[in-house]
Amino acid sequence: MTPADRDKTDETSADTGSVRSVQVRQQVRIPRRLLVTLAAYIEEGSHKAGAHRLGISESTSRQRVSQLMRLVEARTSAEAVWLLRDELEP
Repeated sequence: MTPADRDKTDETSADTGSVRSVQVRQQVRIPRRLLVTLAAYIEEGSHKAGAHRLGISESTSRQRVSQLMRLVEARTSAEAVWLLRDELEP
């Protein structure tokens, strides 16, 4: 296999992976409590303030946002917000 062939294989794998991710994101059902926690975190600007608003601990807020990010396969909370923008709108 030549380096050029490896590059083609990597691009194909990356393309296939992104298509798969989109399909997974569309099929995942997100629990309401995770969405509410993410919304509080974004609106308040920190896990501590968002957790206080919801009456939960800061570590619970972090765990829920992390769980949500895994469910939608997001690398950052900003990406999770972008992917879930329709569910987060009032």
